[in-house]
Parts: sequence; C-alpha cells; structure tokens
Amino acid sequence: HRLWLRDPQRPIDIKDVEIPPYYADTEFIRRDWANGLEQMQLVDREVGAILKRLDDEGLSDPTLVFIIGTMAVFYFFIMRPQIKKQKETRTFRENIAKGDDVVTVGGIHGKVMNVNHDKGYVDLKVLDGELRVDLGGISALGGADEESIQLKS
Repeated sequence: HRLWLRDPQRPIDIKDVEIPPYYADTEFIRRDWANGLEQMQLVDREVGAILKRLDDEGLSDPTLVFIIGTMAVFYFFIMRPQIKKQKETRTFRENIAKGDDVVTVGGIHGKVMNVNHDKGYVDLKVLDGELRVDLGGISALGGADEESIQLKS
C-alpha cells in the first residue's frame, strides 16, 4: 500500500474524513484518506516555507509567476476536463431509470428493473436472470433491448 507521512502537528481524525460514495466506507479507507490529507498538509507547509524564503531573498515575484502559470495549465488542461467528466458521469448515473437498457463496465448488457439511488445500485434483467450492480458499474445506455437479450439466451 502507500506510505504516507503523518502530520504530528495537525493529525486528522478518521471520523472527520468525508469519503466519496464510490469508496467503501471502512476504517481502513478512512485512515488511508486521513493519511493522504495529512501528507497534503505537510507539503503545504513545506511549500509555504519555500515561498517565505524566496520572499525573504527577494525572489518571489518570478517564482510566483512560474508557479501560478504551472498551476493554471494544470487546472485548465487536466483538472477542469476531469471535473467536467465527473459531473457528466454523476448526472448520467443520477438519471438512470427503470426500463433503461444499459451496459456495465464489464460489458454486460441488461435492462434496469429497479434503481435504488440512495443505496447506489440497480437491478438488471440479464438473459433469464437478474443481477445487482453498483451504479458506478454502469458505463453506458443502450444495446440491451429485450429482443437481443432473448436471442443471446
């Protein structure tokens, strides 16, 4: 697993960590997220110390322009498209409804028989049976009409 450096000055209690819904909410996952957040706190303090030293030595202006420029490129070319994709995916999964034909990330085609958005799963009709799949496991709509399901059985 990952080796995170812990922050002894500002430890994070695992009860205070918000876990995304697509992760299992276990003590192990919470500890891992808390450790990652503590690592970010340490990096933030280190970067702050470097920026203070640059400012003290009169070198902060060109350095800040470079850092801000790098962060802007990172945001507009990496983070922003990813955030947009996550929003589209979340909207897609929130709008899955009974009767929709779907394809799972594993390539299984089925028809949605039941959706439980609160618990994050759908029940699919697949061939002559049913399958419960996490909402996060649905990758696309279409391709699983009743006729094609019958033909494959």
